[in-house]
Amino acid sequence: MNREKVLIVDDEPRILEAFRRHLMDDFEVLTAKSAEQGLEIVDANQDIAVILADYKMPGKDGVSFLAETRKILPDSMRVIITGYADVDNALQAVNEGQVYKFLTKPLAIERLTRVIKEGIVEFRINKFKRELFNKTVGADYHQIQAFLENNWQPLHYEILKFLKKKEASYSNPIDSDALGDSLNITPSYLRGIIGSLVQSGVVGVRMGRKGGYYLNVDPSLLLDWEELMDLKKSV
Repeated sequence: MNREKVLIVDDEPRILEAFRRHLMDDFEVLTAKSAEQGLEIVDANQDIAVILADYKMPGKDGVSFLAETRKILPDSMRVIITGYADVDNALQAVNEGQVYKFLTKPLAIERLTRVIKEGIVEFRINKFKRELFNKTVGADYHQIQAFLENNWQPLHYEILKFLKKKEASYSNPIDSDALGDSLNITPSYLRGIIGSLVQSGVVGVRMGRKGGYYLNVDPSLLLDWEELMDLKKSV
């Protein structure tokens, strides 16, 4: 896993230094002593993967700070660190989608490291989804998001890899018989398995005598699909 940027915001310098010292070997650690300083860092670093903030800070609290960062960096994962007395508020923030997770004090460094690594995985998946949406012709982002999260199967990747290899396009659709024979899939099963790809907008259909499939998505993205599916196994 490459070193991703992690921002930690806490008004206690001693805690910031302890976190930085323990995490610096695995991540590029940025620190801020207030929400205002944290927002300045966010503005200057648009590639922060995970943002952690203490719940109780002078001025703007951690949840309010993280809500603002969400507007600037929607793909970043936000984590609130809280004492037991504030658990209900932190849980509400999670349920409302403002933060990814909350951690309670005292906090073991092993637990913190694992949550950051998990957050980085989600951050990379969010970035991938956005790239996929931006480079896909006529597809709906929410359909693609739902497909990636709920319907992905290894066979989908094999289908996309085959279409890419054959340089499938709107003007050069690959007929269903060739696709089924190559992957040793029966026609009825092929129709079902590729249906979700078509519904998501990743693969298109051009009707002809035998029918045909082509790629709606930029072929350069296909190499990332397998890597994306392996990311969750890396933490």
